[in-house]
Amino acid sequence: PFSEVLNSQAQGVEKKVTGLVIEGAFQREGQEIYLDLKITNKSHETVGDFAIKFNANSFKLQSSSVDIGISTLDPNQDQYTRIPCDVNGISDNNAPICPFKVQVALKCSLDVFVFFVPCSFSVFLVQDRALTVQEYQELQQRPNQDKAQNQINVNLDTEQIKQRLIAN
Repeated sequence: PFSEVLNSQAQGVEKKVTGLVIEGAFQREGQEIYLDLKITNKSHETVGDFAIKFNANSFKLQSSSVDIGISTLDPNQDQYTRIPCDVNGISDNNAPICPFKVQVALKCSLDVFVFFVPCSFSVFLVQDRALTVQEYQELQQRPNQDKAQNQINVNLDTEQIKQRLIAN
């Protein structure tokens, strides 16, 4: 579902003008991820020269192109666009938080507008096929194998352990 990510009162980076309304949502269709946007021009001038860029994020999500597929937008006109995305971007090296949001910058002839678009984690799930019983069992056994490999045998009695803890 679309969320309003920028309202008509929001100023751009250079605080030149207001009047752009943006609604957006990330969607998955098959193997592809898209950012769907509805852009409404509430300003008193025609808007053009659109370009988009995503900030670094946990899943390295980025637009596949800076082009958004809209050439111009007249006053009081709105237009939908679908922007192909991929996961070949820059990581911010942070664990994802819930709700996951992607910071987006949209440049146009009015200004550069920065906003956050919510993104459901389900967008990143790929439904290629169901796991076989054997594959599922192997996945379930992996964490136990890792734990077994990381066990350290310590031959200390209680008094020796206390002394080492005090020394640290």
